[in-house]
Amino acid sequence: MAAFIVAIAAQFLVVPVVISDIGLTAFGHAGLVLAVWAPLALIGTVIGQAATREISAALAAGRVAGALQSSALALCATGGVVAALVFVAVGPSVLAWLDSSGVSKADWSTLVLASVPGWFCQQLVVVMQGVASARQDFRLVAKMRIAPAVSSVICTLGAVYLRPDAVGYLSGVSAGFVLTSIVSGFMVRDPGAPAPSARGSLADAARSLLGFSRWQSVYQATGTIGNQVDRYLLASLASPAVIGQFNAANRLQEAAYMLVMKAAEVLFPRFGARSLEKPQERLRFFLIASWAVTSLSGVVLAPLIILAEPLMRLWAGAETAAGGAVLLQVLTVGGLIGCGTTVFTYYMMGMGETRPLAAISALYSVLTVIFSALAMLALGPMVAGAGLALASVVRVMVSMIWTRFRTFPTSSWSDLLNCTVVPLAASLAVCVLSAGHIAGSGIDSWWELAVAGVIVVPSVAVSVLAASALSGFGRSAVSAVMGGLVVSMRGRV
Repeated sequence: MAAFIVAIAAQFLVVPVVISDIGLTAFGHAGLVLAVWAPLALIGTVIGQAATREISAALAAGRVAGALQSSALALCATGGVVAALVFVAVGPSVLAWLDSSGVSKADWSTLVLASVPGWFCQQLVVVMQGVASARQDFRLVAKMRIAPAVSSVICTLGAVYLRPDAVGYLSGVSAGFVLTSIVSGFMVRDPGAPAPSARGSLADAARSLLGFSRWQSVYQATGTIGNQVDRYLLASLASPAVIGQFNAANRLQEAAYMLVMKAAEVLFPRFGARSLEKPQERLRFFLIASWAVTSLSGVVLAPLIILAEPLMRLWAGAETAAGGAVLLQVLTVGGLIGCGTTVFTYYMMGMGETRPLAAISALYSVLTVIFSALAMLALGPMVAGAGLALASVVRVMVSMIWTRFRTFPTSSWSDLLNCTVVPLAASLAVCVLSAGHIAGSGIDSWWELAVAGVIVVPSVAVSVLAASALSGFGRSAVSAVMGGLVVSMRGRV
């Protein structure tokens, strides 16, 4: 929560200033560069997840994990260098092909070069965060996530001040990640751990990491392409200003979505540490965790849908809100539905069952591309994100079917629906009932928006709790989560 507050504060501070200084068009160009980079981010993401899975299992078994940590960073650095060289060579051509605004290939090359150092260091940071997560040292994890937020504000605003264009913005983002990688390296090191000196131990660790990463790479790559397809389509169908509106809306949606993901991420090393237990012993924990995460996602994301127009207008200006408010609503609906598979994903990763995840992600990516193309061609660029939302519905359905028949055959449909569908449906119902009232409320100041938020957030929370309390499982889940929070708070006191 502490990391999220700092991260969201950074987004609120940086994005309006950047848009004001460089304009929506340049902001859109920079966003397209980052979107094309995104599939290559699977290097740090996959190796970081592999490190979390393998190190958490090793620590649970009482083994030393120094070789795993060293191998993970070495693999990430090697893969990052190769990917960076390839992207510098072909990235400008890809961007020129996607772009419909006539930016020259030479200009795209400059933007790519400005973003390379930041992308490379970001991959290393993700791996180091994975190492900290594996240790289940979440105070350290929070510090490592606060560091990029703080450094991003300082470096981005400074760079945009010195050079108010897309190059300055990307250079500032890069400088922020370079600084973060240095700070994170000092944070994650363990002076008391023995240095892995034997080549054999490093080789074994690398094989272990690559074994997990094989199918996880497919899962991450297909998922990333699905999540970025809207930007690719917007680049060819709309002006860069619309991409800028999309980027601004997506920043808010991603900040709220990442709160849910980072809160749920604590489950990944926990599932990895419990991978030797019998499935029946993990079932109740899985169900309660699913209810908790989907309920949290509703409380966090639904208010963005309801308050989208005044929030975007007050935050980024009327020009950005003109299309950005609708985009924020569509994107957030997709993100909210997508949270229904979060615990399933972390459970499968914790168990090392990455092949089914890869297959489901591939299906999701294909459907996202198809649905997004059909929706945007038929209804225009303002429905960007609709394809992702529709594909997320299918993804939730397939994940539930897999859980019922393969992962936990002893589970019931009733419990699965109550831990996933009920909280999501209750949250969306509040959005439908409230959105019309907010649209005509004339919120014109931050304090009025704050008052509306104080009303909306508890309304969503109460609706989720009331809907869940209609079933026996829901009541037991509420009791278990609330009891856990009370114990946690008493422990802190």
